[in-house]
Amino acid sequence: MSKVRQSFMGIAVAIALHGSPSHATAATTMDEPVAPNGSEILIEMARHQHVPELLCMTGVTPSQVPAIVQHATDTLTDRWASILAARAGVVAARATLSAALANDQQAAIVAAQSALADAESSLTILYNEIRNALDAGIESGKRGVLQTIRINQRQGLPLEYLSMSLPDESWVELRKVFAEVTTVQDPDVPDPAVLQIFYIYDTNPAVTEARSRLSIYGSQMSIAFVNALPQ
Repeated sequence: MSKVRQSFMGIAVAIALHGSPSHATAATTMDEPVAPNGSEILIEMARHQHVPELLCMTGVTPSQVPAIVQHATDTLTDRWASILAARAGVVAARATLSAALANDQQAAIVAAQSALADAESSLTILYNEIRNALDAGIESGKRGVLQTIRINQRQGLPLEYLSMSLPDESWVELRKVFAEVTTVQDPDVPDPAVLQIFYIYDTNPAVTEARSRLSIYGSQMSIAFVNALPQ
């Protein structure tokens, strides 16, 4: 995997595991830019799984990337002031709650907790709106694959397996056989029955197609992303 692709996935994983780094930023000021820069656009796209590898798995090609990034840039620019204000509201509410907790003021704590919940809810609603707007920038069939990938990211498996639609018990089985097959030490050989089960999943058409797309277009997608982002 190239350093460019690693950087995209690193951002996506960090956001998925720890949330937005922007939640910890200070409140906005009059000097805040009214439009996001390239790095901020990248972070916001990654928050909603609009990263090269995942879009590649949906069937997006490198030639389609500039239009998708431009759509995201327009979408985020239109809402940037609202995003900054909503984040500032969360930061302010957290500061108020911290002060109330430090002073052990029960009534103030309850009020601050309620205000924080409202601020976080407003930010979540805004993020959901942005996600839907970003998704509208890709074709409906590809959008459906992306939604499936989003749901399956919690499975903790390599990317190419995430475009499958499986019942919960099949995901449990796949995680088990995948672990057995990938952790075996030479000269040990996995149980043939385990290999047979794994083969069924590993040759699923959704998996082989995703793997093929990543192999053919993965690096090109990352380069196209970098080139399309505002400098």
